[in-house]
Amino acid sequence: NLDVRSDIYCLGATLYHLLTGRILFPDLSNDDTLRAHVDPEVSAPDPRSLNPDISEGVAVILSKMCAKETDGRYGSWEDVLEDSRILQSGGMPDPLPDGVPSSVRIGR
Repeated sequence: NLDVRSDIYCLGATLYHLLTGRILFPDLSNDDTLRAHVDPEVSAPDPRSLNPDISEGVAVILSKMCAKETDGRYGSWEDVLEDSRILQSGGMPDPLPDGVPSSVRIGR
């Protein structure tokens, strides 16, 4: 069931690469990379561990963009923009709820 949430995930993965200089799952075979994107036990490290200039709010947005299940991910571009506006105004976007797996692990 591909929809806008797939595009949001892809942009999150691209932003992770741009901000950290590292793809989400380096050094894996093609098959293992595909599995890593859906396996709830596999995640990339907190982007702040690779680039300390990344703010907590940006890390939260990346984590939400890269939620493994579409129901946990942003549902629309408007939702992404809303959290971006919250961050730009000095606020903090709400993190993913506990137990929602993401390809971008934060806070660990």
